[in-house]
Amino acid sequence: MAKAITVPKLGLMMEKATIATWIKQEGDAVNKGEVFCIIETDKVNFEMEAPQAGVLAKVMAEEGSVLPVGEVIAVIAQAGETFDLKDMIRQAREETGAPPVEKEAKASAEAPAAASIPTGRAERREIKVSPLARRIAEEKGVALEGITGTGPGGSITKEDVLKAFESKGRVSIQAFPLIVSKKVPLKGVKKVVAERMALSWHTAPRVTQVLEVDMTEAVRFREEHRGIWESKGVRVSLNDILIKAVAQALIEYPEVNSSLKGDEIEIYGNVNMGIAVATERGLIVPVLRNADQRSLVEIARESGALIQKTLDGKAVVDDLSFGTFTITNLGTFGIDLFTPIINQPESAILGVGKLDRKVKVVNGDKIVIRSVINLCLSFDHRVIDGAPAARFLCRVKKILENPAQIKD
Repeated sequence: MAKAITVPKLGLMMEKATIATWIKQEGDAVNKGEVFCIIETDKVNFEMEAPQAGVLAKVMAEEGSVLPVGEVIAVIAQAGETFDLKDMIRQAREETGAPPVEKEAKASAEAPAAASIPTGRAERREIKVSPLARRIAEEKGVALEGITGTGPGGSITKEDVLKAFESKGRVSIQAFPLIVSKKVPLKGVKKVVAERMALSWHTAPRVTQVLEVDMTEAVRFREEHRGIWESKGVRVSLNDILIKAVAQALIEYPEVNSSLKGDEIEIYGNVNMGIAVATERGLIVPVLRNADQRSLVEIARESGALIQKTLDGKAVVDDLSFGTFTITNLGTFGIDLFTPIINQPESAILGVGKLDRKVKVVNGDKIVIRSVINLCLSFDHRVIDGAPAARFLCRVKKILENPAQIKD
């Protein structure tokens, strides 16, 4: 029986998604559970799996299309089956509460009879091309037969068509041409991060305070408790200790744990800690909920799982939502200090530099070698004044330099 496939709601805050890639093309056979399309939300990629075996009878959206939750993107039917496309769209939209469509579909459609229901892998067609790439090829007069596809399964993409068109129209070579080794579309996660960083930069009057912290006692604290933590199956890192210290300080200085919403400043009573993670798809910030209420062991276990889930591309929208404060650590890259951009609508972000060994003077004139890091607090000066920001940063420093103060 024919089934309409809609844009799924992957999280409470999700409203729309972008059609990133059609793995299967219209007329292709699909198995139940087989990935036929990849969609992008503003934070994650999601593989759409076929709910039943059959034929991808109708593709309703081109690659690059931005559609609301509940919008019909495709129909999977049995070979030769006739279905009322308009009625299917209407029913799907009623079930999901999607807004009215701008264009009405044809009254009925029929699944291609030539495409049979597969028992194994579907046969690859001679030319696989996305609907968007096919349309561009037709508009520009580019023959698909001469193009080698670089998309999934050798399919021809929009970029392949444009490259072929460019080669076709080139009549001269500059004496000193720019050598473009690769073109990366600004889309999906990268595009969202770019837009939000630009908005943050132009919206929030940002101030950054830098403070050096002696981490010698924190390092010793970690080594002394390593055996206890590992007996519980957890490895606690210095970053986990930092998360705990920052969460504790935010409860003591709640004005730093806030957001500007219209003409009001919302000050939060719990700490949802954003942890910036560099992935192949760009910067993603999963959120550790209620970090202030968790022990070091819980923080280490849950933050580790959350980071790995993000790196594997399996984080969902809810994993990345409702943050109140963010930590971004570039110490592993050897960075001493930097000025992080605020992850709005939050009002502050803490940048962490590398752990270094430095010669220090203590107790008046005693020279020692200590482990130190730089903490860089960027904050929205509309919401947070310099003095309370400094007091908060000093409190984090004090906890880290005296880890016995950690409330575990």
